[in-house]
Amino acid sequence: MKTFIYILLALLAVIAFLIFRRNQVKSKQYKDFLSVFENSNITMPELKFGWSYSWPTFTVMFANKADFEYAAENKMCELFNKKIEAFYDAEFDVEMAISYDYQGRKVTVELQR
Repeated sequence: MKTFIYILLALLAVIAFLIFRRNQVKSKQYKDFLSVFENSNITMPELKFGWSYSWPTFTVMFANKADFEYAAENKMCELFNKKIEAFYDAEFDVEMAISYDYQGRKVTVELQR
């Protein structure tokens, strides 16, 4: 019975460490986001974290099209991509992981018949 309790406690400690580590990385990534977009001439965009096929995803949502274009023209998106890419190994595809969009954008999908 004691062995089971020790194994359970060890397992809980590992899980707690992994959660702490993930939150620590997420916090650093958010600080990088702020360093890129905070002191610019645009409304502060929103950063959404997610997961897809066990890889992290990031969505940067701008307030409007003008802010979106300003960030792209001033290479802010490129800089953020580089900062996020530094957290992962060569298998991580930053172009697939990070998407940039703006509020009010209308997307239409045409179905093939």
